[in-house]
Amino acid sequence: MLMQLVEKQRLIGFAEALRSRLNYFDELENASTSFYSQTMNIGNEQFLPLLKRLDDCILYVENNPLYAESAVYLVKFRQLQSRALGMIRSHVLSTLKAASSQVQAAIQGSGSGKNAVTEGVEASLIYVRFKAAAGELKPVFNEIESRSSKKEYAQVLSECHSLFCEQRLYLIRGMVQQRISEFAKKEALPSFTRSGCAYLMEVTTYLANYSI
Repeated sequence: MLMQLVEKQRLIGFAEALRSRLNYFDELENASTSFYSQTMNIGNEQFLPLLKRLDDCILYVENNPLYAESAVYLVKFRQLQSRALGMIRSHVLSTLKAASSQVQAAIQGSGSGKNAVTEGVEASLIYVRFKAAAGELKPVFNEIESRSSKKEYAQVLSECHSLFCEQRLYLIRGMVQQRISEFAKKEALPSFTRSGCAYLMEVTTYLANYSI
């Protein structure tokens, strides 16, 4: 009787261990359904936890290449990861473009266009408002940065930073050119050089202070 009980416990332990291993493979169907769902997006509270679970599954399958069909599962898991990271890129781009549009609309509403915007209003609109509008990206950026040791995430992080810089440049380029032109018209070369450098340092300070 005692031996039967011991054997039963051993089989139960074996079954539980097997179940825990199979859970990683079973996750493929759940992840596929979720990431291909019409309602799944970056704003969904399940998105980042699902992405983490997907990373865990990839790591497990990579570390157990001798399991049956592990190579097939790895390919499918990576396809889902690629889709998820593509969703992140698209979300970052659309959010930054929307933020830029909000700032441009505010600039137009503050006067008769860019040429009428004072430096104080410029700072408020281009830096503060852009950061506020794009602030929802911070959790996503933090999540990507925490995984940037993996090449897939490092690449996405680099692309997202490039998108961020492109939109900031789009907003400030015209304003900076305008200010520098004003200095050039009003001041002699030595004074123009000092004023231009001081203004550019001010711009870079704002950019550093109002990054995501």
